[in-house]
Amino acid sequence: MATINRPSRPKPSAQQAAIRAALSAQQQSNPNQGRENPHREIYGSSRWKKLSKSFRDKNPLCRQCKQTGRLTPTYCADHIVPINEGGDPWDIGNLQPLCLKCHQRKSAKESHRKS
Repeated sequence: MATINRPSRPKPSAQQAAIRAALSAQQQSNPNQGRENPHREIYGSSRWKKLSKSFRDKNPLCRQCKQTGRLTPTYCADHIVPINEGGDPWDIGNLQPLCLKCHQRKSAKESHRKS
């Protein structure tokens, strides 16, 4: 049987690894992230955790930062159309990789839109 040689993924630098660890700890300490309706049945499920991790592994850089030429590690798999606005929580096409700063900015805009 033939062996497929896949290019190895570059190892994160010590700084990137520290950032990811800090962000992961922060995310775990605040699982509802200020949402009025946190959709616990989704975000707490093993299905979501697997989907989110897989998506972040495949998309290690923030999409919005990348568009401006910055390389920032992904903090979360963000729903482009929020679940509470009818977005499909399981649709990969409704996800985008965002860093913490971009995610907070987007969430703030969404909360102001509701007011």
